[in-house]
Amino acid sequence: MIKHVWTIVSSKASIDTQSNNVSLFNVLEQINIQDLVKPEFVLAFNFEVLTCWIRENPETPCKGRQRLAFIDPMNKQLAHIELDINLAQTERARNRFQINSLPLTIPGRYFFRTDLQIEGESDWQTVNQYPLTVQFKTSPTEVEEAEVTAEAVR
Repeated sequence: MIKHVWTIVSSKASIDTQSNNVSLFNVLEQINIQDLVKPEFVLAFNFEVLTCWIRENPETPCKGRQRLAFIDPMNKQLAHIELDINLAQTERARNRFQINSLPLTIPGRYFFRTDLQIEGESDWQTVNQYPLTVQFKTSPTEVEEAEVTAEAVR
């Protein structure tokens, strides 16, 4: 059986080739969008979503699939991607999603939902929901184009 350990969204991740340890930079919890022109749009910026998986029983090899879905505050799925999880030869695995845009609809709490499908089964189970708050901020003056800032909440 496969067990989900963590899902984290960050602006950048680095994996050390010698130790295989991961370093995460600017973990994202909130995005502020300044001077919004239209409510629904695709935000262009680079970020990464990393997930970590382990064998529930260290002695039992297993495989499955991961689905990462992006859900808006109205519980509408805006995007998703799937990757294999292969724990046949190793006890732990990480999946790294490098993403360059994000569809946004309204301000509020979005989620990166992590689902798991065990090999040989048809059902998916939700194992994690990572929250990302999106705030639309307007300034007193109207602007022709939106100025976008993504900031990590410390």
